[in-house]
Amino acid sequence: MSADQISPVLSAGCELALVKKDPNSIGLCRKESAAVDSNRSHSAMESLSAHDELGLALMESGQDAGAATAEFNRAIDLASGTLSSADGEWGELFWHRAAAEQKSGQPGEANQDFAVAEKSLKQAADKLSRGSNGYRTLLVQVINQHAALLESEGKHEDSQALLKEVDQ
Repeated sequence: MSADQISPVLSAGCELALVKKDPNSIGLCRKESAAVDSNRSHSAMESLSAHDELGLALMESGQDAGAATAEFNRAIDLASGTLSSADGEWGELFWHRAAAEQKSGQPGEANQDFAVAEKSLKQAADKLSRGSNGYRTLLVQVINQHAALLESEGKHEDSQALLKEVDQ
């Protein structure tokens, strides 16, 4: 089933552009986000996904981490009434914002958001059966990225303590 069949508002165009690293992804994602927001029948999940994808396009293009952070803020605001902290998607939103904050030189905010992402992804992974390790894989990626940020700030002991969680 295509995304168009699942969601009459949100298409797979932006997501595909991100996967293919299309240089036009920002324009495509911006257009899709505006289309979702202007459609009165959109759901909160569609809107938060559109803003998250636009944030990813902005961040991955390296153009404007501040604008990416703003899109992730919007997605998190929309998620507040839809997702819980135990949903892996919640963790992914905070991970994305943490990465944008890190790129824009806001290590304090990034550290806080990495911690939220880690907690959420751990809760989501614990809810699933042992054979389903998608959230665990994301959790390891978030922990490694957070540990690298801590190292760059000279917080070696904090970084090592965080990395011990990966080994467990």
